[in-house]
Amino acid sequence: MFRDKIISQPIGLMITRLLWVGLFYMISRGLFFAFNYSYFPVPEHISLSRYLVDLLMGSVRFDLAALLYVNSLFLLLWLIPYQWQNAWYRKITTLVFYYIFNIVAFATNFIDLVYFRFTEKRMTFDIFGFAGSEDGFVHILPAYLQKYGYVVLLFAVAMFLFVFGGTRLLKTRGKPEKRKSEKIPLFLLRVVLTLVIFVLGTRGVGHRPLSFASAAKYGHGGGEALVLNTPFAMLTTINAQPITREQYFSSEDLQKQFSPIRHYPEPICGFNDKNVVIIILESFSAEYSAYFHPEHAETCMPCLDSLACAGRSLLCYANGERSMEAIPAIISNIPSLFDTEYLNSIYAHNIISGLPVQLREKGYYSAFFHGGRNGSMKFDAYAMMSGFDQYVGASEYPYPEDHDGVWGIYDDPFLQYVVKQIDTLPKPFFHVLFTLSSHPPYQLPKAYCRQQGLPIGKTFDIKTCVRYTDYALRHFMESASRCSWYNNTLFIFVADHVAGDTEYKTRLHRHEIPLIFYAPGDTLPPLFANFSQQLDIQPSILHLLNYKQPFFALGSSLFAPHRSFAINFNSGLYQFVTEKYSFIFSGNEVRHLAFREDTLQANLLDQSFALPREDLNFARAVIQTYQTAILENRYTLKRWLPRNAEEN
Repeated sequence: MFRDKIISQPIGLMITRLLWVGLFYMISRGLFFAFNYSYFPVPEHISLSRYLVDLLMGSVRFDLAALLYVNSLFLLLWLIPYQWQNAWYRKITTLVFYYIFNIVAFATNFIDLVYFRFTEKRMTFDIFGFAGSEDGFVHILPAYLQKYGYVVLLFAVAMFLFVFGGTRLLKTRGKPEKRKSEKIPLFLLRVVLTLVIFVLGTRGVGHRPLSFASAAKYGHGGGEALVLNTPFAMLTTINAQPITREQYFSSEDLQKQFSPIRHYPEPICGFNDKNVVIIILESFSAEYSAYFHPEHAETCMPCLDSLACAGRSLLCYANGERSMEAIPAIISNIPSLFDTEYLNSIYAHNIISGLPVQLREKGYYSAFFHGGRNGSMKFDAYAMMSGFDQYVGASEYPYPEDHDGVWGIYDDPFLQYVVKQIDTLPKPFFHVLFTLSSHPPYQLPKAYCRQQGLPIGKTFDIKTCVRYTDYALRHFMESASRCSWYNNTLFIFVADHVAGDTEYKTRLHRHEIPLIFYAPGDTLPPLFANFSQQLDIQPSILHLLNYKQPFFALGSSLFAPHRSFAINFNSGLYQFVTEKYSFIFSGNEVRHLAFREDTLQANLLDQSFALPREDLNFARAVIQTYQTAILENRYTLKRWLPRNAEEN
């Protein structure tokens, strides 16, 4: 028979075995959806057919990676030349490394049929830390088995079908042929083919390996858990460093110290449905501006300085030191307060809410424009994860001659392209633009170099490239001013982080970036702060737009009275900034304390000066709130409130 001919061949037999495993991954996903279908409504902004196709493509992609990871030892042992294998070798390796390993993997999928309801994300390897804790999984296991015994029965039936069906499927009829010694070319073919399939299956062909963030491309900001599978989530987080939870306060005391619930029911100005454009500037340090640093006689950003004078502007502290940390902080109010960027962490498939989702409720269309290579820094994945309707990168840009040869499209032509695209998109809109030309290796387009009398084909310093991006911004604003939507748009300009080449050496000043709110045709209300952080941008925008619903945010509106602070994390230490002080501490011990406005950041601890207890408790409350929200997947208002209501 045809089936016998396929499985009698080594490669055909292995492919059949892997396909059989893949079938049960799909079956377990079907059960996962059946058990938790209410958690996966079809997003309103995409069609049902596209949603289902993307889910299917993503599911196959992640299932392939998972089954290759789980069966990697079986594949390795399969590569042993056949003349060195005997019947017992094949039986033992098949039993242990194929059936038992896959049954254990399937068990994690079945556990998540019900465990998902408590976390709303796939289990990761840090579950074993919880299992070993005093109130961990071992202690509650008997109660779970009693309540969800039908899941155990369902798993037993499925695994019986997997083993029984697998042995029947892979059993040839008639007398098995005696295998001959394998020829070297066939052996090498098996090795090369296996390696290629393994690498492509587990890593993919993109710029970055397959990760939790990659699931957002297929899940459209809500179906990531359905796209993923639990074996993949578990295996890819074995070496991940989870957040170490700090318990400074009880739940009741924590709410007294700091609340992440923001609510601005009283309108502060008369406009609604105003378009919003956030322009994130690559490596624009505040020190390059004469507006933010008047001691500088010359500015590198004359356009931004003029906008700062015309709008509402103040010094801002970046919540991270990398672009990948800045984007979630600005758009979704999520800083990276641990050693791994949020988008690269085991928490990247948490449920989040941010400006794209919140403004979609009000009828806004959103797009993320980045002239870089699609897939770079996972911006495209983040855009889908956070709810943007569209991502536009270098692959969508129609003029390849404007590519800088390294990162992507030069800022000036790309921003002109963005203006034209915005003109065609639905309104009202919320768009994010990310520049890239002020990034090493600091190359500039030939036309601009000729115009400015600069050498062509050379690399420049950061300040020259900042001037170029500022030039591109002036050109962008001039083009936008001729569009019908311009006078009804709120523009926000902010940097992602400070450049590496800076004259300021203190840790505090190495986070200073500009923040500008500009609304042509409108007078913005006064600011209630003299410094800010990236986390304040989201609540400030919602406040200006008269968004009256409560929402979860660590930051606060800069246009409402609040307690100003800024926070970032590096090398195991937090830096916390208040109105009066900046201090570096481990969470338990203050290592450095200085007055915020002291440019030298002289350590007050050397003078036996102690940080006021009130400021230390406030910083700890912010950290504990953040850790609780991340670890327990409660970074939205809906998920934060019920448990606190029950606890209190």
